[in-house]
Amino acid sequence: MSVHHQQKGFALITVMLIVALIAMITGSLVYQQGVQVQRSSYLLHQSQAWAVALGLERWVKKGLQLDLQNNQTDNLNEQWAQPLPPMPFAGGEVSGQLRDMNGRLNVNNLLATNSSERKAWRAVFRRFFRQQWQQPNQVLVLEDWLDADNDPIRTDDGLGVESDTYLLKQPPYRAANRKMVMLSEMGLLEGI
Repeated sequence: MSVHHQQKGFALITVMLIVALIAMITGSLVYQQGVQVQRSSYLLHQSQAWAVALGLERWVKKGLQLDLQNNQTDNLNEQWAQPLPPMPFAGGEVSGQLRDMNGRLNVNNLLATNSSERKAWRAVFRRFFRQQWQQPNQVLVLEDWLDADNDPIRTDDGLGVESDTYLLKQPPYRAANRKMVMLSEMGLLEGI
């Protein structure tokens, strides 16, 4: 084989490698853009839902102010606390109902900035997970879903889960690394 043919073969292989590399980079960029578009869509819907929730809260406050003129006690059987029937809103409908949240757990309390508070809430959730599912260490998975970093929590009795685990699922996704907005997010957590 002549040197000329060897050079052509080498040039062809080089071009093919460059094209393959460009295709891989382009595919990765397109995938990342799709993920960002989806995330932006979720954030937009979350902002809209938050605005609606604030409007409903304002509606209840107005009802309470009007109720104050008629009596000095409040309960969930009064007019202001009755469910809001579905109303058309932005391509869908919105409705609302007040619920007494006293005695419920707020999973976002695991993000307490004070370390002693965080340890106390971790103990509360550990007991809850033990009673509900016999899996007390799931609290670490929940805490990792909420915390801002991508480092799994390690304790003497367990290990949390971060994005590297969720990215292996089909379809892949990342840990939220922020406060939980909807309880349905719990279904995304490893082991729940």
